[in-house]
Amino acid sequence: FGKTVEQNLETLKRLSELKALNLPILLGTSRKFMRDRPFDQRLEATAATIAIGIAHGADMVRVHEVEPMVQVCRMSDSLMRRKPNEQSSDQSIS
Repeated sequence: FGKTVEQNLETLKRLSELKALNLPILLGTSRKFMRDRPFDQRLEATAATIAIGIAHGADMVRVHEVEPMVQVCRMSDSLMRRKPNEQSSDQSIS
């Protein structure tokens, strides 16, 4: 929190390095990456950074638009934390 866009991108890229500390990681990228756009046009960037963050080890996320990000979090978490031979119980995921 309180970083520049460049610092946030660097942190996001190196999130897996922070996992070495064995502490839970809270990611707060909501609305930060497209400051030149109105708030209602930043949802996709937030979704992308949340998915990337979960892929790199984020344990928790802080967002402004909770409802749409719940699905992003669930899907990203399911894809990243699934064991290699584990089958999805959700038939809509292929």
